[in-house]
Amino acid sequence: MKSIFKIVYIVFCIVFTFVSLCSCNAKTGFNENAVKISVAVPQSPSSYPLMYMIKNNSMQDFAVETQLIPYSSNDELNQMAVSNQVHFMIAPITEAIKIYNKGVNVRLLGVTLWGAPYVISSDKFLNDIQDLRDKEIAVSKEGCLPDLILRHILIGNGLNPDINLKITYMNEADISNKLSAGEILYSVSDVNDSASILTYTNYYYFRKDGFDIKKRLSLEEYWYKLTGKPGKKIPIEALIAVGDTIENEEMVMEFLNKFREGTKWINSNTSEMKHIAIEYFPEYEEQEIFESLEYANLKFVSPKESKKDIEEFFNELLKTTSIDIINAKLPDDNFYYK
Repeated sequence: MKSIFKIVYIVFCIVFTFVSLCSCNAKTGFNENAVKISVAVPQSPSSYPLMYMIKNNSMQDFAVETQLIPYSSNDELNQMAVSNQVHFMIAPITEAIKIYNKGVNVRLLGVTLWGAPYVISSDKFLNDIQDLRDKEIAVSKEGCLPDLILRHILIGNGLNPDINLKITYMNEADISNKLSAGEILYSVSDVNDSASILTYTNYYYFRKDGFDIKKRLSLEEYWYKLTGKPGKKIPIEALIAVGDTIENEEMVMEFLNKFREGTKWINSNTSEMKHIAIEYFPEYEEQEIFESLEYANLKFVSPKESKKDIEEFFNELLKTTSIDIINAKLPDDNFYYK
């Protein structure tokens, strides 16, 4: 009798385990082929929604892990895309288009970061772009969007950037040191470098009386005046799908929904976000993270909604910039994920 009960018990356990496994697979779907989702990221606010997603295990139905793979140069980003090292990437909009125009299998999933940079300065009398005439201005990355936008606006306001003023290229650390020491008075950088500069010069350097380094001129406002389109958005960075990832529509849509959710949460919880971001960018100070969020216009906009903004932006910028920045042409409709 005992042996019969023992057999029944064993059968019950086997059936229960089988049902549980089936239930688990039905719920998690993609976990039966457990993968890691890899995302190439710069040190930028566009990466912050991904940190929120990881913290909340947002992609658990599709992957055992979502991992961030930092890159420090556009060449490194290009290599990741060409060799399919990642599923997704956060990229400067110029690089995303350039990679696509090379024939690499990538798609735009949405624009993540918007807006033109500021002129950061200790000059309290700087009130107009014309005040930069005959001045020296430090720029952190030659040929990147902040540099190209600055040059475009200068030209549009009758200033030749190679004649009427001096643009000097230097890294973010040198800009911070020279601004703090008063060796240079003006700078333009991307969101991340600007946050570092403002943090260093205003929080970790002895500030002299009346020596206040801050955002003085919004180049975005001058862009509006130049184009005659107030409020027209300037795309800076984008979320991109790479290679075969594009074919997995269910995963891509879930990723987009969670990324959008993360973006909304961050914009409402900047103080909490800086504690999360510091885990992934430990070399940063919390104040830098906070400055970057204050400085950035972090907003996720779909391909359909951002396509016109992207095309209008480049049609304007290419009036003063070589089309080589996007590898000879604007992308066709296939670039935009549907």
